[in-house]
Amino acid sequence: MRIVWRRGEGTEGRSRFGARVRTSGASAGGAGARRWAGAGTAAVVALPLILASALGDGNAQQLVSTLSGSAWVASPAIGVVSLIDGPSRAIVASVNVRATTSLLTVEQAKSSAYVIDKAAGTVARIDGAIWAASQPIRLGVPGGELSVLQGGGDVYVLDSTRRTVSLVDPLTLQRRRQAPLGAAPGPGEAVVDDRGRLWIIDAEAGGLSRFDGSLHVERDAVGHGDRLVLVDGRPVLVDAAEGSIAPVTDAGGVGRPSCVRIRAEDKVQLVGSSTGGLVLAAISATGTLVWGSVGRDDCAHVVSLVEPGTPIDFGPPVQSGDFAMVPNRATGETIVVNLRNETVARLALTPPGNKVELIGRDPLVYYNDPDGDTAGVLSFENGVWVAGDPLQKFDPVTEEPTAVVPPDTGVEPSPSATPGGDTTAPPKAEPHPSRTNAPPAKPVPGRPTTAGTPPPATPRGPAAPVVVGLTPDVEPVPAGSTLTVKAEVQNAQGATWTWSVSGATDWTETDGQVQIQVPSDATGTIDVGLVVRGPGGAGSGNRTVAVQGPATVGATCLPVDAGLGQTVTCTGSVDGSTAATWTWTTNGPDGQQTQDLPAGQALSWVPGVTAGPYDVTLTVASGAATPVEGQAVGTVADLCRIAPDNQPIDVRSKITRGTVYPTLTGCWITADATPAYTLPAWVTEEFANVNLSGDGTGYVLVDFLRAGVSPTDGLNANAVTLTLPNGDTAVYDALGNRPPQLLDAYQCEVQGTNARFVLKAWDGDFPSLTVTLTVGSYTAPMQPFTTPGGTPGFYQAIVPLTDVPASATVWVGNVSDPYDPGGGIGESVGPC
Repeated sequence: MRIVWRRGEGTEGRSRFGARVRTSGASAGGAGARRWAGAGTAAVVALPLILASALGDGNAQQLVSTLSGSAWVASPAIGVVSLIDGPSRAIVASVNVRATTSLLTVEQAKSSAYVIDKAAGTVARIDGAIWAASQPIRLGVPGGELSVLQGGGDVYVLDSTRRTVSLVDPLTLQRRRQAPLGAAPGPGEAVVDDRGRLWIIDAEAGGLSRFDGSLHVERDAVGHGDRLVLVDGRPVLVDAAEGSIAPVTDAGGVGRPSCVRIRAEDKVQLVGSSTGGLVLAAISATGTLVWGSVGRDDCAHVVSLVEPGTPIDFGPPVQSGDFAMVPNRATGETIVVNLRNETVARLALTPPGNKVELIGRDPLVYYNDPDGDTAGVLSFENGVWVAGDPLQKFDPVTEEPTAVVPPDTGVEPSPSATPGGDTTAPPKAEPHPSRTNAPPAKPVPGRPTTAGTPPPATPRGPAAPVVVGLTPDVEPVPAGSTLTVKAEVQNAQGATWTWSVSGATDWTETDGQVQIQVPSDATGTIDVGLVVRGPGGAGSGNRTVAVQGPATVGATCLPVDAGLGQTVTCTGSVDGSTAATWTWTTNGPDGQQTQDLPAGQALSWVPGVTAGPYDVTLTVASGAATPVEGQAVGTVADLCRIAPDNQPIDVRSKITRGTVYPTLTGCWITADATPAYTLPAWVTEEFANVNLSGDGTGYVLVDFLRAGVSPTDGLNANAVTLTLPNGDTAVYDALGNRPPQLLDAYQCEVQGTNARFVLKAWDGDFPSLTVTLTVGSYTAPMQPFTTPGGTPGFYQAIVPLTDVPASATVWVGNVSDPYDPGGGIGESVGPC
């Protein structure tokens, strides 16, 4: 089956599915939009004004439009979606989407948003220009997996339960066409790139599907469990089983992989960089953030995000410029990582356990507590990220937004569309009788307009204080230190605060916090209570903080006996402390050094190049408690050893090098492994090179040349010695060469028609001698033979008398060996 999706051209053309369409006139701020917006209430942006609009109501209040610097956040428990204006740090609108389910999510779309209600299987659009919600359209199975994906101007609604995808109109959400997927993508297995192409991985069987005008399926391109992220607007495949990332080509293939330090069994939260070509991964199992570069093996970056013992439940991270932000939902903190210098800061945003979500909208980052009543804005000020005052989305007691504008009469959601068919456009709502179609009054900063002002809300009495949380500065707290517990309280104007402490008798109350001096002999827990009484009633909170006794610190360094230049790894152990600071002090023959490292991080240390004893001290500091130390002791020794490669040095030739490769062990620096030479006068060293590996092994490459005549023709025992600075040696035999000797010569004798010439010669390389006969102008080789008595060294040549020149009076025997090819000796004797 081939499904053709063509991109529309201009205001009229063909949709990606091939249907002829015309662009809707209901654009943001256009005439169509104004049909849905009567003359409404205008307000100053800095004031928290809540716009309650029933989902499907066509007459929403038109307030100050926040076209940029804003974000929509959901409060699933009460079915409200709120708009945060970043510059004013205020919640400027809330839209009632008539859903109260934890399955309510929001997908940002510039200043607008898509609201996905998985429980109902519907999607609605909130217009960012008029702050009104459209009629919800059922595009998925109620209670199933439903998501909205955007890119390149296209909007897809993905129903993973039914394995279908719908291309919808970005404004009206009308389904242009529905197509079967043939795949069931899971979380992180579907993206839309900046060219509007949809990429999907089948969570069950693997394989990569792509929609780019046609449906393409690459069954073997990816495996089960692989994931997709967008990096610089393009899809990148993340293979946790291989620990790699790779770009996806336009044709659906996989490009050259590069490394990223994740494993298949890790619970990983991923984000792709919009600039810089990075894939970042927050790993709950290790409490770390790692990242890798697409197309380049650069995966040495590992940043520890939490202290040992901290509960971890990382949520999806975001990136803003040179910073990554990772929410830890187990603690309510968001960890800010500087990607340039790999430093870490922490912001406490929500109560522990709430599923905080981050929304990156450069230059700001927004956070939302979908489980609670607060949201807020993070901004980069004076070189650090700071969290603004929490913004209250609704009253946690009454579950009502503040300064509510009475909602219009709602329109019930449309029934489910026929499976596989198009959903009709939302019905046009009639204007409210109290409104006109005139444009809304323009708001004046500092003064609200009066056009269309709704009746004032019924006054209510003051709300009772609410103790949102009590937060200790350290937990568990060391005995003998100072514990500070800060309180977050709402509706505390004009209230009185009363603290109580159990487990300690000395504390001081100041500015919304209590400082407690923990007894040095304290054990168990410190129980802290707070009661806040105000005009509207009282609120209370309690917090139990565990107390830890004096810590026991240990330090172990391996290897205990280290070689010169060898890396020593020192690990610490702490019993009874969750210290924030570990200080390592190294002291040895080459001096003392001090280094502060995060708690739990091992020390990687090179002791130096001087032999002798050393000690390493780990000092653990926790709050105001007395620091505790542990020490490891060892030595630095010259462990370098050299061993010959069991080959003699062959310098018999005048021009050929004799090369040896003695092996090295226990050597980590070149100076430790560079030998000196003891050589005989007839051998010279020409070249030497030391090669070492990280594990202390290696070899020395040495070239020798013949410089004279050796004492012995052939093997000269123990001729060359290589000596390391520590005195360890490698001894080599050497093969030398001496000229051959002519021992005897004989007159030739006539044997019938031949002349037989005989001589005797000897050399240390006897089997390789070359002997030739010269008689006048005649030459012939002389062959070795053994006499009847078994004596070697005899050579003969039998020559026909007809070949012997008649004028010859002498004959000559020439003897040479291969190591002196130009040499040789001769002996003149009388003729036959």
